[in-house]
Amino acid sequence: MAKESADVTRQRILHQCLPLFAAAGFDGVSMRQVATATGLTTAALYYHFPDKEQLFLAVVEDCFSQRVTPLMPGPKSPGDDPWAHLEAFVSAFVSLLVRVPSFQRLMQWVALDRDETRARQMTERVFEPFFLGVADLLPVTLGEEERHALTVSVMGLMVFPFETQVARQWLPGYKPPSQVSTQLVQHILKLLKAGVTG
Repeated sequence: MAKESADVTRQRILHQCLPLFAAAGFDGVSMRQVATATGLTTAALYYHFPDKEQLFLAVVEDCFSQRVTPLMPGPKSPGDDPWAHLEAFVSAFVSLLVRVPSFQRLMQWVALDRDETRARQMTERVFEPFFLGVADLLPVTLGEEERHALTVSVMGLMVFPFETQVARQWLPGYKPPSQVSTQLVQHILKLLKAGVTG
């Protein structure tokens, strides 16, 4: 069998690490476990990633570049309906959370991470471009503080139903987000339109 290239090996490591970090978070995964899961020696693993911090960051970055970046709309034209762009993105992002639950769980671990150095790197390399992309979809002219708050609200409306589904399953009226994803998207857009337009 032909030996795979360094790029292919690196991509395979990132792909195989997603379920590990999604299940246990940064602190719950060791480089030895990663080496076992990927079929590499620990030395070979360190050749591709100098430490677990860089591996974790690369896994999250890869998730976003492979799964989220393609969902962001292209440049807007003057006659475009801004709500249509926002609805298309919200629908695609919710669909991603339904299709790839390990992605959602990984994001939950990232949100719970209290290491400030790692959080700053994650923000600069991954979340700031995502945040600005979502902010750019908002169909209204707002001040910077309002735009920040509304962008956070949009992100929370999309993600929170998935993050809370284990605890919410015993509450009246509960249905898994995967069963009501279309209604969830409609609910999010209705809330945003009513809140923004009054």
